[in-house]
Amino acid sequence: MDRRPLRVVRADRPVTGGVRRVVATAEEARRALQDEGWRVAVLDAGSRAELFAQLQRALGRSGGANLDALWDLLREVETPLALIWESWAEVAAADPGWFRRVLAVFEARGGEPGEPVVLVLL
Repeated sequence: MDRRPLRVVRADRPVTGGVRRVVATAEEARRALQDEGWRVAVLDAGSRAELFAQLQRALGRSGGANLDALWDLLREVETPLALIWESWAEVAAADPGWFRRVLAVFEARGGEPGEPVVLVLL
């Protein structure tokens, strides 16, 4: 497991896939990412169930509610996609191990070929 700090989105560098930590409002992050050509969805999920439900809605797909299902959802992304997750700290506090595994799935997906996917934590 990579224990380095999360990379921060900076105005002087292009955004790539993976996981990024941002100090901004959801609206500021959404506008900046859209200006870069990303399709953006804002997630306000404070639990596992809410996260999967909101991801499925944002991607227009149905599926399971586990990490394999998350991988499958992210693998099917057809345009650059930024998911802005506002209430991630609630999930991280409730189940830190699971939260780290979610981040690992996004980081792994960020390194795959195809359209990039980035998870932005506010």
